[in-house]
Amino acid sequence: MSAQVLPLFPSISPKKTRGLSDPPSHIEVTPEMVAWHKRKALPGDPEDLMEEMLDWHRAKGKRAKDWIACWRNWCRNNARFENRRNGVPKKEQETRLTRSFIEQHARPGETYEAAELRLRREYRGE
Repeated sequence: MSAQVLPLFPSISPKKTRGLSDPPSHIEVTPEMVAWHKRKALPGDPEDLMEEMLDWHRAKGKRAKDWIACWRNWCRNNARFENRRNGVPKKEQETRLTRSFIEQHARPGETYEAAELRLRREYRGE
């Protein structure tokens, strides 16, 4: 009589790879893809974004079912993350730069608010 071997964790199955494929060496960006990119008013060049996306997936060993859908997501994420530099939103960086500029150009004993008002007037030519 032979003993039946049962898996330790029957609910955990090996990673399913059905339908997933490795990144292709090249994907031609079609006029329809360019039109979609333009219609969505997304930043960046569609060809460059395709190269970046494929390079990233090759480097990380990532696989996908639909590489065109993957590219569209890459374009959307590029637009979302383009507004950030070094993990800080652009608007916040501009505020920091402005505050830094005002603090550097404040006269001795001048409050921040007074320096800001004076510098804005000087900038406008008033």
